[in-house]
Amino acid sequence: MPKHRTFLAISRRLFHRLRGGRLEPWRAGFSVALGLFVGVQPLYGLHLPLCLIICLPLRLDVILAYAAANISLPLVAPIIVLTEIQLGSLVLDGKLVAIHLSQLRGGSVVHLAAQLGIGAVLLGAILATLGGLIAAQIAQLAMKARDRKDSRWDPRGFADAILRTRLRYESAPAKDRHYVANKLRFDPIIRVICELKTHLGDVVDVGCGRGQLGLALYELGRIQALTGFDWDERKIATARIAARNDVDYSTEDVQSVPIPEADTILIVDVLHYLTIEVQDNLLERVAASLRPGGTLIVRDVDARRTFGSLLTQFCERLGVHFNMNRGGMLKFSSRQWHSDALRRHGLRVTGTVTMPGLFLDNVLLLAVRPDDPDGVSPTDG
Repeated sequence: MPKHRTFLAISRRLFHRLRGGRLEPWRAGFSVALGLFVGVQPLYGLHLPLCLIICLPLRLDVILAYAAANISLPLVAPIIVLTEIQLGSLVLDGKLVAIHLSQLRGGSVVHLAAQLGIGAVLLGAILATLGGLIAAQIAQLAMKARDRKDSRWDPRGFADAILRTRLRYESAPAKDRHYVANKLRFDPIIRVICELKTHLGDVVDVGCGRGQLGLALYELGRIQALTGFDWDERKIATARIAARNDVDYSTEDVQSVPIPEADTILIVDVLHYLTIEVQDNLLERVAASLRPGGTLIVRDVDARRTFGSLLTQFCERLGVHFNMNRGGMLKFSSRQWHSDALRRHGLRVTGTVTMPGLFLDNVLLLAVRPDDPDGVSPTDG
């Protein structure tokens, strides 16, 4: 490859890495919030390194964050510092303070530094919250405008389908209603599945939880019939409220329930709640229940010694600890283990998608049951 093409390819990859991924409201919001928080800290000369150190592991937008961090322009920085000192004085002394040169010696300097430090954190938190919310809203509007222009992506009105799905949960308990609204808004899996353009047909949602994924696909017209089950009775009760008899949801233990025959089977954020042996057994039963040509869609944590994976695993354990999800000793497997297990059970792995989002190591695997079982090669995928 010519040197100039190599340089361009490296530059594109570097630019994409700095941007963190495609424009998403959560990414824009967090990036601007981080940049504003860093930008008002009295750490001049370190703003860019801090943006790089924090944004790159979290897949945030370094360029957007650093642009926001430049709030501390030379003409604005003195105003920011004075505001921070006054905020710090209100916290420490309960009053605003008049700053004199006499304070710049002895113990007064220490007190002034404490006021500045506390004020910087407070001002950063305020600006980060306001700026992040505004940036997320602007990105949301931009994304909607982009989707309206792209007839390939949104032929059935994606935003309207998501709204109809949310309205199904209006009579659900408040905490479930808010959870579903946030999942529909920030979880990219619905958009990723829609972009696959695969025929879903009859769908089985294994470990469906509150049912928002299947119902969103149903509202989008991508599903012919949908069956879902989960071992959490409370979540299934919420799913049934939302289903309105359009979908069959039931309380079942995924470790033993017979898997109905289907064109598409979803196993989303489920496997790590099971032991390795049970994970393998479930994948075997699911593979046997797929119709020839059918698709299995699996999403789970890619268990690696990376920051994103460890952070995701920690949050999953917190969810179990605070009874947000049922589970015992969580068992996380790598994407390679998942791929090998799928091939071992007769499926052909057609692709893996690293999920966009704050947690880096959620991975989506796609596998197909071949029309000819003997056509599966151990090296497929």
